[in-house]
Amino acid sequence: MTVFPSAYAERAWRESHCRRCYQPDEAMKRVVGSGPGCPLLQIAASGVVPEQWTKRRKAEMGNTYTCADFRKRPPVARKGRVEPMPQEELFDAPEPAEKLLVPVEGWPDYAALQRKAGADHQ
Repeated sequence: MTVFPSAYAERAWRESHCRRCYQPDEAMKRVVGSGPGCPLLQIAASGVVPEQWTKRRKAEMGNTYTCADFRKRPPVARKGRVEPMPQEELFDAPEPAEKLLVPVEGWPDYAALQRKAGADHQ
């Protein structure tokens, strides 16, 4: 005895709802091939309409009931925020020192030219 009027209606219901549902027990049975399956389907198979199901007025085959436990997406396990690890130096490198520019013969010394131009304008 079942709550569906025919075996075709039950198959249509399973195809339109259970095949896409991510209720943990039903999803495990569908994906892995083992597991208890949806507990609401087991209640419906015994001939009792589960409390989570509401009958639709203008129902088509496969949409006889609306399930309150229907899940479109799988549950997401959110991870907590991870504290960054303290970073250690890979090498014992000295602190960067001030860069010393060495004049090259034949190349213009732009720093000296700018200093000289700044002194001329004052």
